[in-house]
Amino acid sequence: MPKSIVAIVGSYRKAGVVDTAVDEILRAAADCGVQTTKIYLIDKRIEFCTNCRVCVQNAGTVRGNCRHNDDMISILDQVDFADGLVIASPVNFYNVTAVTRRFMERLIVYGYWPW
Repeated sequence: MPKSIVAIVGSYRKAGVVDTAVDEILRAAADCGVQTTKIYLIDKRIEFCTNCRVCVQNAGTVRGNCRHNDDMISILDQVDFADGLVIASPVNFYNVTAVTRRFMERLIVYGYWPW
């Protein structure tokens, strides 16, 4: 079965510097026979994490279920089955972009934080 890489792009500019860099990474991977997928966070509906901690109450290796019903579910489904992950974002005011940060905060579903 061929390997796969998912790229998460947190830039606000398609075809900008960050997007072009991701294209080069994915092109090199594809040249080696890797299947690639690129996801633009600006095209997805990702709600803010409310820190309700519903998703982190069960111990184990399976990610928890977030109470939000948004595009994050399908993004994480792709991430779960990928062999590699690229997360790319420009740096604005000493941090990643807001859409990238929102995505990162929602990765709490992989944690365990019982009441």
